[in-house]
Amino acid sequence: MDWPELKATAKLDPSGTVLLGVNENKYDITDIVIPEGVEEIADSALHHCYHLKSVSLPLGLRKIGKCAFMECCYLENIVIPNELEEVGDLAFHGCELKKIVLPEGLVSLGNEVFLNSGLQNITIPSTIRKIGENAIYSFNNVETHIHIIDFSRVDGLENLYIPNTTIYVPAGVSKIYKQHPLFSKLTIIEEMLYIK
Repeated sequence: MDWPELKATAKLDPSGTVLLGVNENKYDITDIVIPEGVEEIADSALHHCYHLKSVSLPLGLRKIGKCAFMECCYLENIVIPNELEEVGDLAFHGCELKKIVLPEGLVSLGNEVFLNSGLQNITIPSTIRKIGENAIYSFNNVETHIHIIDFSRVDGLENLYIPNTTIYVPAGVSKIYKQHPLFSKLTIIEEMLYIK
């Protein structure tokens, strides 16, 4: 059964910079456009929006809070704006995201951000400094491709483990990755040419 489309309207804090939720029944919404000027999506703001398929995030968004999109079961695609700096614990847990490109400027991924999301392709920027426990982990037997630019200053690399994972690294540095003990438990490490 196809769910009827219902566009949501954003419920904001008094300053207009924090998305608190939606004005409609969140279980029924399928689409939301988060207005310009919003810099943060509050903890659990869109948690359990089961039928949410489409989200438009504004430029200037700096933080996605804990559980912000948790269990948005039909959410398959999301474009993350370049200004994003932090993604909270469980933010996309249980979503059906297939591919995500995290922007340069992102500093922190919380715990279990993409846990059990079916994520198949993720690009991690060179600006990342913290990766939380089980940030990228799937219980499903899905082959995952991780594109990582620079791991030299990242706290929490051991949290990248996913069964059936291919790590793509910049050309010419695969030897360094292969010698790193944290990557020894990954299935494959391949080289790729990274173009900025």
